[in-house]
Formats: sequence, C-alpha cells, structure tokens
Amino acid sequence: KETYTNIEAPYSIPKKFIAQINENKAIVIDIDGKQVGKTYQSIDSRGEYLETVLAGQKGIMDKNGIEILPNKYNSINDLDNNTFLVEDFMGNKFIVDSKNQKLTNTNYDEINIVYESGGYYGEPIAYIVSSKGKYGIINKDYKTVVPISKDAIEELSLDDKNVFKFETNKKCGIVDVSGKELVKPIYNDIKIGLGKLIIVSKGGKPDEYGYITGEKFGVIDLTGKELLKITYDEADSYGREIVTFKNKDNNWFA
Repeated sequence: KETYTNIEAPYSIPKKFIAQINENKAIVIDIDGKQVGKTYQSIDSRGEYLETVLAGQKGIMDKNGIEILPNKYNSINDLDNNTFLVEDFMGNKFIVDSKNQKLTNTNYDEINIVYESGGYYGEPIAYIVSSKGKYGIINKDYKTVVPISKDAIEELSLDDKNVFKFETNKKCGIVDVSGKELVKPIYNDIKIGLGKLIIVSKGGKPDEYGYITGEKFGVIDLTGKELLKITYDEADSYGREIVTFKNKDNNWFA
C-alpha cells in the first residue's frame, strides 16, 4: 500500500482525503484508499472545493474529485456563488463559472467584490473594476453600469444603501449600484460619518504640494441637497460614534 507523509480530511468534502506523498506530490483518495483524479504538486481545502497546483499553476476540483477549473491560473478566489475570480499567467483578471466559462467580456487589472451594504460575504451585488489606471463598475450580471473612465471609485459605507464615490478631473460625486449618478462630481472629497451622514468639502486652493487648503465642509443627502451648509472649516469623523465640525470662530460642535 502507498504510504503518505500526511493525510487531511477536508471538513466540507465527505469521504475524501488529501494525501501528501512527498513535498511535491499530492493526491485525493477515497475512504478505500483509491486515488480520485490526477496527481498534483499540492492540494489545499477551499471550503466546498479543493485548490490544486500543477506546474506552479492553480486549478479547482469539486467535492467529487472532478476537475472543474484547469491548472492555468496564478490565483483563484471563490466568489461563493459557483463563480470564481481568476488571474491568468498574463496578469489579466476575469470571472469564470464552474464550467470554466468566461463571464466577463473584458480583462481587468483589478476586480474588487462589493457585497450588500458594506458586507464581507454572500453573493456579490457588483464589482469595482479597473484597467490601465481607470475605474468602472459592473453589476452582478457582469454588465457594465459605469464605464471604465473614472479616475477612482470606492464604496461608501452607508448603513442602508450601496453607493459609490467616484472621482473624475479631481472632483467627486456619487453613483448607486445601477450606475445612476446621484450626486454630481463637484466636491473635493466625500466621506461618511456615523454610517449615514454624507460629509462633503468644496472650494479652497492647492498648496505647493498639491494638497487643498481653505476648503469648507458640510453635509448633503443622496440628492445633493445641503442638510448642513458647506461653510465649516473642518469636519472629523470618529468611527461610528461622533462627527464634529469647526466653524469660523474656531468653535467645535458635534
């Protein structure tokens, strides 16, 4: 019988075991010790799947020991909905399904997953993508809703709504997950306080280092309406506990 240096039982894959023959050879065996699938350099448990490495390239086996993604990727990230974010040997990133069919029409430099209301797990609701230094958004069906034309895009952590700050020509605005522009790009910066206040800044001039000085701060809603006039000299947010503003008389209030 074959001897192994280590045997691991993946918790989510019943009656299958990862058997390490030596430091460069691993297989999957069933409960009778019979090999399932090919021999790889290494095999690691990844939730409901097994990540395999062959000739330095990564692939995926399912819980039955069947190869569903070939060993042709630099990296593979399971997106929890039978899809995978992969990077090929050229550094291109795209999304494939469990049949290795490409779901995104474009190769991206980066793809960042967006979950519901700032979460970190579940099914993605959108993706922030970038190519050649520009950013855009594709929706959960992999359709472009914001073309790759923005200088920057990041998710804003509002409690009850997925929205994104975008930057174009050094000015910031807000779009929603459908790509609809909610706030025009007229602000120096946009940030969130207390999970619900949209704090914006306008005006000022760049100093010799390019930093804006003399700008004013206020609060708007998602229609762009001013809730707190943009007349304050400073605004600071301390996590989700308090937001403070300083007026022209150098007085602070929360």
